[in-house]
Amino acid sequence: MRKLSKILITIFLLVNITTQFSNYGLIDNFIYANESKYSFSKLRLSGYGTISHTFDDNDDIMAFRDISRSMAKSNNVLKDNSTWRLDSRLGIQADYRFSQQAEFVIQGILKDRANPTFMDSIELAYLGLKPKPEIDIRAGRISYDAFLMSDIRDTGYTYIWVRPPVEFYSRIPIFFIDGVDLAYNLNCNDVQWRFKIQQGIKTLPLAMGQENYDFKSNNISSCSITRNSGALRLKAGYSFFTSKNEVNAFSEIGKYLEDIASKTEQTFPNISSEALSLRNDIRFKDNDISYITLGASYDDSKWLAQCEISLMRANGDVLPNGYAGYFSVGYRLGNFTPYFLFGKIEPYTDTHEPINNWGDWSSLQSTALYILNSTRMEQYSNSFGLRWDFNNQAAIKVQWDNIHVEPYGYGLLNRNIEFVPYSKSVNLYSLSLEFVF
Repeated sequence: MRKLSKILITIFLLVNITTQFSNYGLIDNFIYANESKYSFSKLRLSGYGTISHTFDDNDDIMAFRDISRSMAKSNNVLKDNSTWRLDSRLGIQADYRFSQQAEFVIQGILKDRANPTFMDSIELAYLGLKPKPEIDIRAGRISYDAFLMSDIRDTGYTYIWVRPPVEFYSRIPIFFIDGVDLAYNLNCNDVQWRFKIQQGIKTLPLAMGQENYDFKSNNISSCSITRNSGALRLKAGYSFFTSKNEVNAFSEIGKYLEDIASKTEQTFPNISSEALSLRNDIRFKDNDISYITLGASYDDSKWLAQCEISLMRANGDVLPNGYAGYFSVGYRLGNFTPYFLFGKIEPYTDTHEPINNWGDWSSLQSTALYILNSTRMEQYSNSFGLRWDFNNQAAIKVQWDNIHVEPYGYGLLNRNIEFVPYSKSVNLYSLSLEFVF
């Protein structure tokens, strides 16, 4: 009853706040990013935001929206069970059109980050060119276009759930790259095709335990094919990049493993082989990572359905290796849209177990095995929710997620160390106000 009371009170407050905005004419000005309500000659301003509160029924684990978020919950908030930081965010965008063939776009987003800086808050800053009607070129800071929802992951008003499916999108920390892309559009009767290629670089702070790791890649490449026809949209993508730097803690352990492999190469070849295998699995530096994705969405103004599957491969098991996917269906009943969402992620490999007795080096073996097992991602979730479009540019969403995590599959959760070897279930409750302006 206390949780239900919190939901009802928060709904009342959000509706009251939004009603007051509407009375002062503010809600009437909410627009989507491609509209031009706030248009000053060649300049166009727009934005979006989310005010969201989440709480769960567990003191020892908590869900991430994505792994680029901070570890601020690892101490007090894990015990507090609730937060406004998980999904709340604000985005502002400015478009300046020089002509029909050229424009400049810049977008900033305020949200919880592992290392919040001004430059990382600028998620779009590019020059867009259209030399021919069927060709689009962008250069600068551009969205990472490898998935069905690449351009709208943070724009909560554009989808029915509180957040993109965590099993699929939480493990993907890249929202933008610094580089160029080229798109070719082709119309065939009632079918529209879009072919896109991208090339760029990325530096991204990620939370690794109690410290941040600056992921770096100088060769992010992706290509995608999108097909639109009536209510159906299909997309296939492939993305590839290489991690250029090592996690400090993993680097130290790697040196010890290399040292043991060298010392035991002649006397204990089995131990040497296992040490080298663990070293390669823990390695972040020069780790090749690739995604293959397939997605489909359907919206006939009544039924909404969407699904995606992906195969992710990396050279080392410390990074996600496996399958991920989700399926969602919703039905519009006037201004209300009830929906269901199922997501799952499963690694290619089983948990890592000791192969040989390392004697005096057993503690190092245990540490290496723990690191590999603690980064595994193996879970599934069932989510039920309701979206209420009480205004044509604002909506309230209520969602319940039941997340089941397999033993040594906690890579998508902030958790206490003792729960890694066990399966566990957590219920996450969310209430969000989404708006565009």
